[in-house]
Amino acid sequence: MGYYSRKRGMIEIQGRLQEDAAVRKIGGDAINVNDLAGENFQTYDLISSDGIYSVKSHMSIEGEFTDSAKKAYLNNFSRMIGRSGSIDSVENDAKALIDKLPAGSSMPKEIANANLQQTTEYLKNKSVLCIPEDHVAEMRELLKERAKQFPENYYLPENPTEVQLNALTERIQGTGLTGVETASQAQEVYQRQEEEFQRASIQEKENLTSDPQVAGEERDRDLDDDYCYGIGM
Repeated sequence: MGYYSRKRGMIEIQGRLQEDAAVRKIGGDAINVNDLAGENFQTYDLISSDGIYSVKSHMSIEGEFTDSAKKAYLNNFSRMIGRSGSIDSVENDAKALIDKLPAGSSMPKEIANANLQQTTEYLKNKSVLCIPEDHVAEMRELLKERAKQFPENYYLPENPTEVQLNALTERIQGTGLTGVETASQAQEVYQRQEEEFQRASIQEKENLTSDPQVAGEERDRDLDDDYCYGIGM
């Protein structure tokens, strides 16, 4: 069952659907770093020879693109480039990518043999935020307006050019899956997961009761219970 070998909540399922969709869209040797490392990376989710990606999805249960989702994406972008969170958060993420990924894992060519500082600078300046496909256009516009107001927060000079602003906003990319599609698929996956775990639980009970030793122990307990009940009378 892989990722679904244990029960997953709706938010986890929603996130995984977006990550899997982004892997398919990026193509090539793109892979989920959480699977490679066997643990959940806080900021970055996918890696390939072409880039490093943070995949985020914020929406209502029905897939609606809310105002709180827009604020969350702006915060995600700031964290991705090291402008929120702890002062050394990006450096810690860079160290984790270097130390925890298995040898031979996909890695952008620019940092294939880079040191910690070079990897940190790459993450700050070239990592990509992947979000639901139908959220991209509006988030690019919101990011552009924010960067015009506070260019220093995005490593831009005062009065950045349109070229510089576009280069920044193009670091927001779609996963290939919309918010509504994600919400619908997440419901289906969650329901299927519940049914599978319920079937597994029933099968486990049937296996236990069919075991002669277990069945004997159950009968002994029943007899003990009946006997104690008789004394109580």
